[in-house]
Amino acid sequence: MTTIKLSSFNKLPIIKGKLNNKDAYFIVDCGATFSVLDINAVNTFNFGTMETDDEAVGYGGQANFQKVNGAEINVGGVTFNAEYNAQDLSPIVEVISQNEGLTINGIIGCNIIKRYGFIINFKDNTITF
Repeated sequence: MTTIKLSSFNKLPIIKGKLNNKDAYFIVDCGATFSVLDINAVNTFNFGTMETDDEAVGYGGQANFQKVNGAEINVGGVTFNAEYNAQDLSPIVEVISQNEGLTINGIIGCNIIKRYGFIINFKDNTITF
């Protein structure tokens, strides 16, 4: 098991990891069915996307997303073997940047949280998986 400190927890649990071997920050969101990378970071992190007809339904309504290829996320020395989707996360990125001082590059959703057995300890601001 691996335990890491949350990078920030003023309003959201945020963890630091690597996306294709570059430092990246991710929101841990147990309300998100799948994990999403910011489509605006394709060139920065060297991953690709493929168009789909798939949609996701959430608080903000329906949104289209793309499938990601060539992305590897590693947190605390553990590489997450998972499928990722891509969407424009700029509204979230802007708000969190202003409030937390961090640039979010993606969202870790339930497909990873469940697979790796995340235990979020809000008292100690840690995540174990």
